[in-house]
Amino acid sequence: MPGLLRNSISARAARATRAAKSSILKFFSLARLIEHLRDRNLRLDVALNNMSQGLVMFDASSKLVVSNARFLEIYNLSSKVVKPGLSLLDLLKHRSKRGSFSGDPHEYHAKLLEQISKRKLTTNIVPTPTGRIIQIVNQPMSDGGWVATHEDITEKVEAKNAISKKEEQLHSALENIPQGVCMYDASQRLIICNKRYTDLYGLTAEQTKSGTPLQKILQYRIASGNAPEDFETYIRERLNEVTVNEPYQTVN
Repeated sequence: MPGLLRNSISARAARATRAAKSSILKFFSLARLIEHLRDRNLRLDVALNNMSQGLVMFDASSKLVVSNARFLEIYNLSSKVVKPGLSLLDLLKHRSKRGSFSGDPHEYHAKLLEQISKRKLTTNIVPTPTGRIIQIVNQPMSDGGWVATHEDITEKVEAKNAISKKEEQLHSALENIPQGVCMYDASQRLIICNKRYTDLYGLTAEQTKSGTPLQKILQYRIASGNAPEDFETYIRERLNEVTVNEPYQTVN
């Protein structure tokens, strides 16, 4: 009997030891998983907060899930207010209080939710009261939520407008030159010409579009009778002259 008792005690002790070892292994496995998730979340936070664009994500009930530092910076928002769980409407109201939204929060809220409900990507250019120009891209998700990027494109728009203004000034200057003027690139394709040039040789706007090869324009001139009779020699000489890449003067 004493032997049976000892065997029973030993068996229970062995089971307890195995259970303890199993619990310890599960604990360390869970600890490693938690550490892995923390590391992944840290890397995600670093990536989000180093984006040049502001980013926000909302769930199907239009509650904020995540936002990055750039989003707060663009609209001068408080991190104490803009936190997970904040409703879209309350976010718009906060923007209004901070001076980065001048519209009606309720109206904008309804319009945005209507766009999201169509489950299509949308892009909007929105000026702010501070004079910045923001490009907003909304991408709906399958669960009913959406992700939005907010990019400050003020400098891009200003640069584009400056280029357009310079092009207008160049066009105005060209059109006021009494001589015909044309410019070709290194591959002998037309970059620009003025109306006087097209009038001199009876060319149309369609025939002198940017990118038209010089040889094609010479052929247009031949077809309209504005070229020497020996057109083969004429084309060959004109093409050779521009290939030399030196100033030249010719009468044709």
